[in-house]
Amino acid sequence: MKWFDSRLLFRNLMHGQRHLVSSETGEKIWLPLEKVTYENAVLGKMHEYKKGEISVLAAERLISSFDTMNPYQSKEDFWYQGKNHALEMTLRLKIDFSCIFYLMKFPFDKQECEFILKLRNTQHSKVHLSRSKPSVVYNGPWEINEFKIVSILSSIKEVGGNDSFDVLQEPFIFSVNMRRDFDDYMITMFFPTLLLWFIAYSTLFLKPVDISNRSRISVTILLVLVSLIGSTKDQIPKTSYFKYIDIWFVWYISNIFLITCFHVFMEFLYETKTSSPILVQPSNVTTLTTVPDLKLLEESAIRPRINQFVAAQLFAVTILFNVVYFAVST
Repeated sequence: MKWFDSRLLFRNLMHGQRHLVSSETGEKIWLPLEKVTYENAVLGKMHEYKKGEISVLAAERLISSFDTMNPYQSKEDFWYQGKNHALEMTLRLKIDFSCIFYLMKFPFDKQECEFILKLRNTQHSKVHLSRSKPSVVYNGPWEINEFKIVSILSSIKEVGGNDSFDVLQEPFIFSVNMRRDFDDYMITMFFPTLLLWFIAYSTLFLKPVDISNRSRISVTILLVLVSLIGSTKDQIPKTSYFKYIDIWFVWYISNIFLITCFHVFMEFLYETKTSSPILVQPSNVTTLTTVPDLKLLEESAIRPRINQFVAAQLFAVTILFNVVYFAVST
């Protein structure tokens, strides 16, 4: 952290060089890092690795040996004003922060973790935070566990009071924006679900009279999908609210269940009365012939058209659901 203290004067600095401040002098001056609080840090999880080092970088000399009338200052020394020469304190810390994730769009969620720093007792003083460029330098990996770091941003707000000595200090916040890597979830969750649905949907193209195979395959696919959801449940974070991934599974379970119900409905349509034999008696010969039931033939022609209509509508609705789902969740 760098800061300016107009109450200080530096003597005989070497131009362009960084000068370390002794520990004795450091105990007598105001140090900002001792006033910093970490608002969302976990209590008891902060560790300081080494004592802070204080230094000052000499820039242009702004007070000559003859510019002051103080009799206690040597005329042969060169003085530098503290308001134009920044002190810098370096401190290495290890701090644990808590970050709350909102997982409704899992696994296409984007998360933002904020780290809040604030100075104590600065509401009615001239001390306030300001950002340097860059304010935050990140040296770690850009891929962490299931996430990829997109950007690291910093912000600060300063609201002035009634006069120049009243500054309402807002915290300094730097945030880490992350995006979950969803490639593995596409392979283990979304692709198998689509594949199982396609197999169940293909039963609509079997012969309408082949009710046994149509219903057997769809019921088997429904059981496999339920087992798949149970096996992948451990990979899904548990929340008290509904997530989009839950909507995905509920849709396809309901979809395959409706396909099975449709097969049962088609079986019910085929349970009609068969045509009864009619006695035809010519002159001297008695024979039995079967006259086809025109109503039965008409109904048997309607059922394939019903099957085709349901197949087309189901495919269109499923495509629409996928488009809307990925548009909203990603």
